[in-house]
Amino acid sequence: MIKRNARPLIVDRNDLSLAWSEIFLKLLSAGTTEICPLLLSITGFSDCGIPNETASVRERLDELLKAKGVATDIETVAFTIFPDEYWRLANKNRAEFFDLYRKSFTRIQDWNPRNNKRGSYFQRLTDYEGDDKGHNQLAWILNEFDRRPGQRVSQFQATTFDPLRDQTTTALLEFPCLQHVSFVPMHDETLTMNAFYATQQIFPKRLRQLSRSLPIGSFYG
Repeated sequence: MIKRNARPLIVDRNDLSLAWSEIFLKLLSAGTTEICPLLLSITGFSDCGIPNETASVRERLDELLKAKGVATDIETVAFTIFPDEYWRLANKNRAEFFDLYRKSFTRIQDWNPRNNKRGSYFQRLTDYEGDDKGHNQLAWILNEFDRRPGQRVSQFQATTFDPLRDQTTTALLEFPCLQHVSFVPMHDETLTMNAFYATQQIFPKRLRQLSRSLPIGSFYG
């Protein structure tokens, strides 16, 4: 069904937790079962690139996920996009970081074969074809930027969606919701990142007492 004159919900916050909360509360409002399209902008980051968060929101959300029997907490989901623990283990050395993750991914899959059997977001970004033999999209982007920072920025894009693997008639497919990212170096030496989610759930459908699923439509970060 095509919605006529659908107006996007625009959420612009400098705190990741407050942005999530605003969207979540909107979905809980009377008569709302989905948001499509959604434009989300987060601008609050530390000097190290860590987004501003409200600790109490994260803690309460993790408590609710656990109470509802959802196995994955916020940190586990975040690890699939960027494995910060491996970044620290590699002492923030880019080459060692990528090498450590690619060599470890088989063990990561064994730890959670149900959700990771088809790959993870960071795995697709750094080993697109898989089996530790695929193209490292992030390394290519970083190397090209180091080589010539002023070149065409439209090439600084990376994808996680693979039609050969992901165009399937499976009724419920949890991965990949995040399909594409792009990076835009700014003149003030900051970085803008854009992310496209074809569809997303802000909270798993296991939250049964709401009597409905909570899907989010188009999601741009």
